[in-house]
Amino acid sequence: MIETMPREIAPDDVRRTLDALTRRNMTVVIFDDFDRLPCGNTTVLMADTIKTLSNHGVDATILLIGVADSVDHLVQEHHSIDRALVQVHLPGKSATRPSRAATAPAAAVRIDAWPPIPAP
Repeated sequence: MIETMPREIAPDDVRRTLDALTRRNMTVVIFDDFDRLPCGNTTVLMADTIKTLSNHGVDATILLIGVADSVDHLVQEHHSIDRALVQVHLPGKSATRPSRAATAPAAAVRIDAWPPIPAP
C-alpha cells in the first residue's frame, strides 16, 4: 500500500488508506511528541486530516500525544474538529517511576508498525 502513495500525501490520501486498513483491522495511529511539530503547513495538514477522517466516519483511532494545557493548544488549526476529539489529561510522570505504557507487557497486543520498530 505504501508503494502506491503519491510523493506528497494529502489528507484524503490518508483517509482512503486508513479506510482500507480499518475494514480488515482495528487501527490505531500514534503521533508522539505532537507538541513538537513545526507550526505551519504540517499542523494545518494534520488538522485537515483529522477533520476528513471524522467527516467520512473512518473507524480509526488517532492518538495525539503531546505536552499542552489542553487539546486546543495541540490542534489550533480547526476549531471544528473539537467534536472529533477526546481529551485525556495525564498527570506528569516522575523521573523515578516509569510510565504504565512503558512497563505494560508487549505480548498482550500485536502491534504492526511502519517503518518497523526494531526489537529492544
